[in-house]
Amino acid sequence: MQYIYEIELEDIKKEELEKMIKWLDKNKIENVKTNKKLLIKFNDYYIVYRFDKVIKSLRAGFKFEEAIKIITNDWEFIEIDIKKAAEKKDNHKIRILGRIIGEDGKALKKLEEITKAKILVSDRYVYILGDNISIQTAFETIRRIVRGTPHSSAYDIASNLRRHLKNKEKEVNYFIDL
Repeated sequence: MQYIYEIELEDIKKEELEKMIKWLDKNKIENVKTNKKLLIKFNDYYIVYRFDKVIKSLRAGFKFEEAIKIITNDWEFIEIDIKKAAEKKDNHKIRILGRIIGEDGKALKKLEEITKAKILVSDRYVYILGDNISIQTAFETIRRIVRGTPHSSAYDIASNLRRHLKNKEKEVNYFIDL
């Protein structure tokens, strides 16, 4: 069975779109570009599902080289709606975004450094891209920061959580290899 995925060309930056078309051609994935749309044919629904996440991450502002890792490296992409956490009050939303970003972006850089996830912040959403451990660690840390946990405590918890999840992954791989 074939699945056709449509992309509006205006939704994605031109240079990222060109990189995507080159990747599709290199991987022998049939695609047709019209004036306003790009049509892509897939044979596997799981790839369509993963490719949809690639497109969402491109729309969020990630680079194609990072976004395509959703397919090639089994990365994940999630978005957090800050408006839901802010209880529909704009001043809460601004305060929460300020806590996540930090002064001159320091908190966001530190968060990316500790979790090893790629994080982008818009006026309403926080977008996270990375492997499963990075995603879980970043999501949990952002959740704690939104709830008011001091940054230093949230970073300590993030480091411990990341280490714990890495150990669990090693443990699972050990038993799989038996």
